[in-house]
Order: sequence, then C-alpha cells, then structure tokens
Amino acid sequence: MLSAICTLLCSCAMGGEQGGELIIENSENIINLSAYGVDTFNPLRTKSESAAQLMWLIYEPLFYHDEDLRPEPGLAERVVMSADRMYATVVLTDGTVWQDASPLCAEDVVYSINEIKGGDSLYKHNVAYIASAKAQEDGTVLLELYEPVMNIEGCLSFPIIKNGSSGTIDEKPDGTGAFRVSEKNASKLYLVPNEKYRASSGSVTAVNVRLMRSAISCVNAFEANELDVITSSEIDLGQKTPGGNITVRNYTSNRFTFLGFNNTLAKYEQPYLRQVIAEIIDRDKLIESALYGRGVPCAAPVNPDAWFYTQAQGPELDIRGTMSKAGYSLNGGIYTDEQGIQAEVSVLVPMENAQKIAAAELIASQLEYAGISARLEQVSFDEYKSRIDDKNYDMFLGEVIMEDNLDPGFLTESGNYFGFYSQQLSDAAYALRYCADDESLSRALLAYEQVFFENPPFVPLYYSTDGVVYTKQLSGVEQPNFYNSLAGLEKWYFRATAE
Repeated sequence: MLSAICTLLCSCAMGGEQGGELIIENSENIINLSAYGVDTFNPLRTKSESAAQLMWLIYEPLFYHDEDLRPEPGLAERVVMSADRMYATVVLTDGTVWQDASPLCAEDVVYSINEIKGGDSLYKHNVAYIASAKAQEDGTVLLELYEPVMNIEGCLSFPIIKNGSSGTIDEKPDGTGAFRVSEKNASKLYLVPNEKYRASSGSVTAVNVRLMRSAISCVNAFEANELDVITSSEIDLGQKTPGGNITVRNYTSNRFTFLGFNNTLAKYEQPYLRQVIAEIIDRDKLIESALYGRGVPCAAPVNPDAWFYTQAQGPELDIRGTMSKAGYSLNGGIYTDEQGIQAEVSVLVPMENAQKIAAAELIASQLEYAGISARLEQVSFDEYKSRIDDKNYDMFLGEVIMEDNLDPGFLTESGNYFGFYSQQLSDAAYALRYCADDESLSRALLAYEQVFFENPPFVPLYYSTDGVVYTKQLSGVEQPNFYNSLAGLEKWYFRATAE
C-alpha cells in the first residue's frame, strides 16, 4: 500500500520548502495507522493502551504536555489555586465546541471526572486526589482536593468527553480534537479533519486506522508497507526494530526503573550501605549493555526531561570510609565484617522479564567487582510481587509508571514498597506540592534531591525510552511524549528530500 502512496506522491507537484525539505503538495495526504485490542472508543473506559493513544486524535485534555513535559493549555486556559491549595478553579478555554457545534461547558468536565472516578479507567490515578468537582455559574469548574497536589495541571491531562455521552460514544464518537470519525466498521476507522477544531488546521487530510487483533499484526503490517507509523504501544523497541527504510523518533517514557532496598533489614537501617550501592552502580553501562541504549539515566526519581529538573550534586562519597561506617572493612579486595564474613546482597527479579534479568546480572557483577558479594533470585512474577508485599527480600529490581504530574513523593508515602520512613524526606516531598511557580518548584526539587541522596530508600536507575517508528517519506514528527506519542499528527506531512 505504501508503494502505491509513493507512486502517487511522485506524480504530485512539489510545494514549499520546510527545514531543507521539499514538501509534497498532495491532496490525498493520508496517514495510515493501526490500533489493536480496541474494546471501546470511549477514551475513559478503554483498557487498551493502543486504543487510548488513538483516541487522542479525537478527544482533548484540559492540559497537554509539551516536549519538556510542561503542561500547556488545552481545553483549560489556566488553574487558579486557593491559598491553602485545597481548591482549584479550572478556567476553560473560550471558543471550544464539540463536533455537533455545541459549546464545551463546565458540566462536560465534571461529567468526565465522575466517569473516571466511577469506573475502572486508565486515568483513575489522575483524579484520585479530587474529592469533588462542581460546575460554577461563571462557567468554571471548582475542584475540591483531598490534599495539595504538585503540578496539578499535569494531572488534568485526561480526555474530556461530552456530558452524558458515555453510552453513545461507540456509535458516534464526538470530540473536540483535530479529527472526527467519518467512517467506521469492525476493521477500520477513517478520520478526517474536524472543521470545528479551534486550533490551526494541519496538512493531513485523513487518517486511515486499521483495527487489528494483536500487536504483532500491527508490526507485520508496518513491515509489509501497509502502514506509515507504529508506536511503542504496538512494538517493544527494546526487543525489536522493524526492518525497512524507517526513522525512529525517541522520547523518554514515564516508566521508571529502580533498585529497591528492604529497609526493615538491620544492614539497611542506616543509609551507609545503601549510599555505597547507589554510588557503585554504573547507570550508563547498564543502559548500554542491558537496554541497548533505550533508556535515560537518572540519579533521582524525577523524569530528566522535565522542565523543572536540575539534578543536584550528590555527596562526595568515600566508598571505603562509608563501608567502614556500615561495619565493613576492605580485605584482599572484598568487604568483610568483624567476623570476616563478606558483605552480601541479593537482587529479586521476575524470571519472565529477560531485560530486567540482564540489568540485575550487570548490577550484581558491578557490586562483585567492588567487593560486595551479590546474587540473583529469579522467581515467578506472582512470587516476586508477593515477596515484595511481605518485605521478604533483600533488594529488588522494580519498575513503576510515574504519575502524570511527575511527583516522586508517592514512592515513599506510607505503605511504600521499601518499608521506609523518613520525616525529613516526607517533608521535602510534601514541599513540592506547595510550589506556585517554576522557580519555587525547581528549588524545592533540589532540596528534595539533597535529602534523598543522604538517605536513599532505593537507587534510581533509568527511565525507559519509547518511540514512534515511521517511513522515511513522513516528516514533521516532532512532538511525541510519554503521554501522547501521536501528538501533533495533524501537522505531519509527506515530503521529498531536496537534492
């Protein structure tokens, strides 16, 4: 199919130049996509990541994320916080209408929030902090919060659906986004530009979506030149890169990998052994060898792409002196306690995940080289999870999906994975939630990092990298991020490289 498109493009007139490229003026500028496992077109009810990604072409959030993960106005213009940060007033953007030309209103936002809170939604965590949502007479939405929230706009990034539409979306999706549904059946969704979309129109004249049964079907179709784009929701780029004449646009995901300590064990009661292990691990080598480069190292549990992130300098650590504080001395290249027993650790890892096993093996080898005995415990995922819940482990290699507002505080809240409590770290995390501007947020994060480095409950390792894979004829793929890998699709275009 792609070869047919290429033939068509070659016969079209060439238009303006953009970034050194000759843009093809093609009246049939159709992007071919796929989605699999589509259970519903209701973005608040689907369990399919692939379907949720697709729905961003039709529906919009109150706030977007830009490439620096900074919230940008979408259906909301701004949020006004009360002095105690327990109430948030959401001011909606003027001039937004649904595809049936009815205006977006506060009741639509309240309905969407209640739909998420009332069911099992991919966006449940986004509204977990909202105690109630009420439409105000002036057209704003008043949110009562359970507690102050860091970067609240980052949480308000879930799709908004029309008031009362949950039961009819599958028959007639009606959004405010860049595209609307023109045709649909069991195997296809055909999208065309939404004439009511308030933003500037793009170059894409249609999006042809093939609805498929599995991720591998999507990959096969792409490799057969039947699709122009696939994303990380359909292919694990850490395991496979499609063949052909392609380009990959990478971005940092919100999947965070760490090495967790069982802080209920005597050897981890003081921070010294934890500090040393954090110092020994070579994150760059870990990413290069175990992830084939598909990760971004981090020393703190904050996405390194975030606009407010400035990594603090950790303490100058004397490994030998710190191990001495932990009760170990260096003898013949190994660290031993007073009884001559070598310092020993073990890493719990699920046997089903080959990438995590490779990472754990490399961590163990680095610790062994430094004089600390390290072994792996490979167990089934069910046992892995059970032992973490029961605090029946020494260390474990874990991964979490970080919250959309980028707040690291939930990792060390009461009942955390690590059996850890520090009033100082808790206070530092809570201070992040009272920041009213970028400058204060950056300062509070630096303060949090300093406390974290002094008493680390876990070792931050990396954020995994995801990507958008597309044919060389496609260009303008510049805005994907962890929340929407198809961001800006309406402005993508086919082109020919200028000679």
